Amino acid sequence: MNVPDRSTKYAPLTLKHIFGLAAPQTWAAALAPVLSAGAYSLNRYGKADILLFYLTLIAALLMQSSANILNDYYDYKKGTDNLHNSPDPNEAILVYQHLRPMSVLILAMAFLAVAGFIGLYITFRCGLIPLGIGCMGGVVILLYSGGVVPISYLPIGEFVSGTVMGGLLPMAVIHVLTGRLDVLTFYHMTPLMLGIGLIMYTNNISDIEKDTSAGRKTLSVCLGRKKARRLYLGLLMVWILSIGHMTFWYFQDGFFLYPLLLGFAGKEIAGLMNLSFLPGERGLAMKRIANLNLCAGCFYAVMILTDGCFYRI
Repeated sequence: MNVPDRSTKYAPLTLKHIFGLAAPQTWAAALAPVLSAGAYSLNRYGKADILLFYLTLIAALLMQSSANILNDYYDYKKGTDNLHNSPDPNEAILVYQHLRPMSVLILAMAFLAVAGFIGLYITFRCGLIPLGIGCMGGVVILLYSGGVVPISYLPIGEFVSGTVMGGLLPMAVIHVLTGRLDVLTFYHMTPLMLGIGLIMYTNNISDIEKDTSAGRKTLSVCLGRKKARRLYLGLLMVWILSIGHMTFWYFQDGFFLYPLLLGFAGKEIAGLMNLSFLPGERGLAMKRIANLNLCAGCFYAVMILTDGCFYRI
């Protein structure tokens, strides 16, 4: 556990620190679901309230940022992140920048509170269903890194993050934009759930040694790096193929863009397949999986939006 020295002079929390703690490299986990939900709303129902779309996007980014900050805060407080096992200053800002932990915690709560106020306005406009889904997301954020047994300490972290951000979030956004609760959306957003889950999986494979010493039982720790990497590569292929499957069967007019997606994403896919996911490769691995999520998510949204457009012209 990192115990602060009372004589320590903390550095002020600057915009640069806030931006770094928010971890914009992970924002694809919020951007892709909202963009895809907007495209789905226009494709299936021919409408999407632009103000509500932007508000849900801002709320999703704030919740994602809050989750990132809370994860850093609890890892610092529990001693999981320290100078010995966190060689990259950009990945352990609390450790290297001497920030006041309470200020960082307040920042995370402020982001969550603003997202909550946006949620209240959306509830006023759209009813209780988005509020219920939003509250579920908020509880998951708090329990992911906090609590007696945080979700991040269990072998279900990838499943939980993928399901909430990739499945439940698009359902909520579509209801906000169209007034319809489309359960089939959950199935259609399977590629997003896989991609977002792989963001967490990428992080956990690279942190096996650190997580083991911290007492975490993540999926990667339970499997070991060799088996975890083998499963990772399999899921990576399933993810990319699932985009082709969904567009071919359900959004046929957008399928012509799938080869273009493979062309744009090929470099990142090959790069991930060639990594060993050792601790020193964590930064590179996270950058590649984030770029791949953003690329795949944007393409998937465009492919959904393109379906049927030729008949409407």
